[in-house]
Amino acid sequence: MRIFILGLFASCLAQAAVANDLSVGFGTSIPKESGASIIEKSGPSRATGGERFTISFRGYKTITSVRLTDYSASHQGKLLVRSALAFYVDSNNNVNQVQLQGLTSTDLLADGHFVEVTPNATYYEIQLIVEGFSNSDAAMLLQIGSVEGIPTTDFVIKRTSSSEVAGGFLDESDYANFSIGELANLMKSGTHPAIEDLAGHSFVCSIYAKSGAPQIDFKTRTWYNNNGALQSSTNLDGTLATWSPTQEGWSMPIVNKNGCGQYTTNNLIRKTAGGNMVSEVEINRYNYLVQCANAGYDWNAQAAQLDSETYPAVVNPAYRVLSYEFCRPAVLPNP
Repeated sequence: MRIFILGLFASCLAQAAVANDLSVGFGTSIPKESGASIIEKSGPSRATGGERFTISFRGYKTITSVRLTDYSASHQGKLLVRSALAFYVDSNNNVNQVQLQGLTSTDLLADGHFVEVTPNATYYEIQLIVEGFSNSDAAMLLQIGSVEGIPTTDFVIKRTSSSEVAGGFLDESDYANFSIGELANLMKSGTHPAIEDLAGHSFVCSIYAKSGAPQIDFKTRTWYNNNGALQSSTNLDGTLATWSPTQEGWSMPIVNKNGCGQYTTNNLIRKTAGGNMVSEVEINRYNYLVQCANAGYDWNAQAAQLDSETYPAVVNPAYRVLSYEFCRPAVLPNP
């Protein structure tokens, strides 16, 4: 399943998509003028009585409306909303759930028909179980309004029929289980950290590469402002490294040596929405292959080996990623 990002369209068939509100269509029968900002290829499954859609938000959202609309190109596909739950935490830190009664129905939703609730309540997650009658043609448009707004980076939708997700929110506390795709998304959405975000702080870092399992909480990096120069050291070597500001983020050169000779990689670091740091340890593909060719190595063989051991860089396509680092804040030791 692929996710197609579309523009926002004025709606004449359903509630219009408001900027920063969530609007996601599941299934190719969703018309473009429905106002869906994200379309997923397949509609709700009928397997085992429907499939679960879990909509998780970054923090709490005051939900003003939830609407589910059925679409069908043949006008024969129908939907049944079997369950609709919203989750919140009370003052005693107990997780509670409430039924969104207006969304569930024993009646099948026909093409163009919808169910809607206006809870005006604060939730951190909504779970839906929806069954699509005529899998290839039943489609679902999910629209959620919020007082705070729900930009793409503030939600993620997971479904039981597929490992693909809609939305850009990642639970950064689950860093031990990050996939490379999730790390790449963090790099894409990351921002250039200010020197104040780093200097005087310490971060515990995990490393993710193609070879071997991730090294979780592998090292601690501490940052310093040395007369305006941003520097860092780790508990592994204690050597001060100097970082330079670039358009994409702070960059630190790393000198390496192998059979091709001495070459340089860069650690390019960015700030995530959760206040953590993510970085690519990257190498300029062309420059490295030129150096290897000059050292007598076959260009094609070296290119194949490099590409098999690395990932495409997110920030600059001229680079390959040797590894990713994800660094979370740590408490500095007492002096």
